[in-house]
Amino acid sequence: AFLAYECESDESHYVQDRIFARFNETITGFRKDNQLNLKQSLVLLGGMSIMCANIAIAIYLATHTFAEIRKAKTFSFDFKRLQIKILRALFAQTVVPVVFVYIPFGCAILFPFFNIDDTLQIANNSTFLTSFFPV
Repeated sequence: AFLAYECESDESHYVQDRIFARFNETITGFRKDNQLNLKQSLVLLGGMSIMCANIAIAIYLATHTFAEIRKAKTFSFDFKRLQIKILRALFAQTVVPVVFVYIPFGCAILFPFFNIDDTLQIANNSTFLTSFFPV
């Protein structure tokens, strides 16, 4: 959708209209005739369950690891400090995909599903934000 805005040579807006037609068909397809589409809602629920389970497991393992490192009696101070640095690096590796992929696309899918107004335009900029992820 972001590329459609940037396509100035397309005076007929064919590209923009096609992208938005396809985007609206897939994203707002959760409702048919103002009724919730059960099949697509179950797919959404399954995907969100997997995503939430992954985040919950990551949070649990990180906090458990941090607690075990702090209470370990056989580790030297330097070794504990090194382990905490590694844990911080892993935390940074986890935060980047959450901020640049999970949150924008979660908003792009959930906002239309729950009829939430996207005042920050997170959903519209989800592709733009995801382009930062590999960097």
